[in-house]
Amino acid sequence: MVYAVQGVFGFTNEARRDGVMQNVQTRLSQEITWGETITRALDPMGRMTDPSMVVEVRFTTDAARDSFWNDVIAFMGTGLNGPVSGSYIQQHDCPHDELDASPCVISERRDY
Repeated sequence: MVYAVQGVFGFTNEARRDGVMQNVQTRLSQEITWGETITRALDPMGRMTDPSMVVEVRFTTDAARDSFWNDVIAFMGTGLNGPVSGSYIQQHDCPHDELDASPCVISERRDY
């Protein structure tokens, strides 16, 4: 099984988005991940008209995923510094990445 964290976060300004993205990238530099890791700024799109970012990271253990999950939520902050409405983060359990494929499961999701 592979354990993923996926999210799209909007912030009230680019400086806040860039700070959170830098914290996430620094945190990932200390981690061994599985497959492709995505962290990048997004142009405003759809309901997300604020400066946004996307993250998708896969881990080989749920403990590594849970640790990263908690850190990302802390990096995002709350209130005026937190993510804007329409942002989300989810834990995505990926058995399809293994030889014995079965459907993925979203084990936890937080919408903002």
